[in-house]
Amino acid sequence: MITDNSKQIKHHNLRKEVILSNTLSLHKISIEGYDNQNIEELYQHYAIQIPNRIIQAAKKRKLEFLIGRLALRSALNAQGIEYFNLVNDKLGAPIWPEPLHGSLSHTIDNSFFGSAIATINITNQHVGIDIEFKKNQLLFNQQPNMINQFLNSLETKNIEVFSPISSLLYLIIFSAKESIIKAVYSKYGKILNFLEIQLMDYCKENKKLYFEINLSNLIIKVEVHYLILSLEIITYCMVN
Repeated sequence: MITDNSKQIKHHNLRKEVILSNTLSLHKISIEGYDNQNIEELYQHYAIQIPNRIIQAAKKRKLEFLIGRLALRSALNAQGIEYFNLVNDKLGAPIWPEPLHGSLSHTIDNSFFGSAIATINITNQHVGIDIEFKKNQLLFNQQPNMINQFLNSLETKNIEVFSPISSLLYLIIFSAKESIIKAVYSKYGKILNFLEIQLMDYCKENKKLYFEINLSNLIIKVEVHYLILSLEIITYCMVN
């Protein structure tokens, strides 16, 4: 089920949506055609601290970080948790204080139209989430060799016998693997590459993809859910 609680946030072309799916609440912030207003003023307005690594970053990076933190604030508030400055480890992954397990993702284009998604889980399941603009599928259509970077030969062969999920097939699989990488790193502290994650099957009716990972002789099976929105696709998963 998807519940759309869309509303404008103040006057900065920001839009908030809350998507309820299974046991997770997905909090999405979008920005539409950001103008040349000073980005630092937006940080001040929404009381978001700019980390040192972002201060000298390009406008696009500053904007995606901001909407990501606004999505995080929405997710935290829904759990009755006051917003805090989430820090990252040396590899750039967020460090979640116990008992929280969360995940963030953002996508933005050069016209400064962007979306960010965040979710918080307070059970012992580690969560991974990813958001991509649907138009990014064009990259795989225009540069088919890119597919070999995240699908191995066996997966490619399996996909040939699948009924197509949609015209977004490759983008959904790419995004699903991004979600898995985040969840597995959160749980095990292990950084996976795309080719270590094996696509096994999918269920179009339930909008699920099924993957298998061999992690130091430990076989991990992961279900990834996907959602197709008007402009974006979202994937998410949980790892026990």
